[in-house]
Amino acid sequence: MTAVVLSGGEPTLQPQDVLRELCRSLKSLGYLVKLDTNGTAPDTLKTLIDEKLIDYVAMDVKHLPDLSSYRKVTPINEDLFAKILQSIELLRTTKIKVEFRTTVAYPLHTREDVKHLRQLFPGITIQDYSPQGDQLFRDIELRRLEDAD
Repeated sequence: MTAVVLSGGEPTLQPQDVLRELCRSLKSLGYLVKLDTNGTAPDTLKTLIDEKLIDYVAMDVKHLPDLSSYRKVTPINEDLFAKILQSIELLRTTKIKVEFRTTVAYPLHTREDVKHLRQLFPGITIQDYSPQGDQLFRDIELRRLEDAD
């Protein structure tokens, strides 16, 4: 059997009925469906799981699951962060395959943060951020480091 990965940007930004119909079509063709998400649409995620339209979810966890830690990495408001926490709880209780993952960017993350993430999310996939890619991302990282001082 083959599989399809829905990734992005953020696939759950699509209207829920469009994403559901896409997943339904893929499942009808016999594909397994994996969704990569940042967790900002827990209602959509729950619908896809409940209707058995996805088989696997990989959720990016940007930092420790508290607002001040998340804000070290990404600008986020309280309402959106609450949705991320809802998605984390949903995925911790679902029966489908789930992978939590994070990209660590020092000094935005410390070794202690990584240790704590491993405790909170056993089996979390941790990758190091590398500024070797697109110049845009190198500039963003430098600005963040300057802002941290």
